[in-house]
Amino acid sequence: MSMSVSIGIATFPEDAGTAGDLVLAADTALYRAKAAGRDQVRQAASTPGSAATSPPTPTDPPAS
Repeated sequence: MSMSVSIGIATFPEDAGTAGDLVLAADTALYRAKAAGRDQVRQAASTPGSAATSPPTPTDPPAS
């Protein structure tokens, strides 16, 4: 059996000002990680309207 992990990370107050927005930022980052493939980590961007809230693109670099 094998497993893979996708992780979305958001920090308070850099990525969101409320608990609800923090969960949304982390969730958005998680879906970006999933779209990038298995075993990925994505950090929410600290500015509204940035890559964390935009759909993933093929140019997103792999997590290091």
